[in-house]
Amino acid sequence: MVFLTVNFHSSIWVGVQLSLKGFAGDTAKAHAKTSMIAGEGVSNIRTVAAFNAQDKILSLFSAQLRVPQSQSLRRSQFSGMLFGISQLALYASEALILWYGVHLVSKGLSTFSKVIKVFIVLVITANSVAETVSLAPEIIRGGEAIGSVFSILDRSTRIDPDDPDAEPVETI
Repeated sequence: MVFLTVNFHSSIWVGVQLSLKGFAGDTAKAHAKTSMIAGEGVSNIRTVAAFNAQDKILSLFSAQLRVPQSQSLRRSQFSGMLFGISQLALYASEALILWYGVHLVSKGLSTFSKVIKVFIVLVITANSVAETVSLAPEIIRGGEAIGSVFSILDRSTRIDPDDPDAEPVETI
């Protein structure tokens, strides 16, 4: 039961991370637009001042900032809701395990010390699995990075370093 909850808990966080990456891309685009507006306003400051368009530039800038603000609000609400659900699942499973342990102790099928030992082992193992699964995106990226490093290392060079007739290189 704990392992199912841990998998649910960690899969929610992997899903949250992937969906938040999508949100981050949209927010980055919106920030790029605001940076463009600010950059154009600053680079053309004489024209803006000549036409008294400071308020227009400021209103365009503020309007573009509302987009990432609403996206960030939506992202934080979504993230908070999923975090709450995952925490509920985690603690509900722990409560269920303790309840079942009490049931076994009351029927005389187990002892309190055995139930606590099993509970602690399950919780520690479940947390270890959850932390490992939550690192899945980093592990995947690391595997991709190491693949590119090995492709560079395995590449053969056009220069033979053991050639006795080669010109010595003075500087690089």
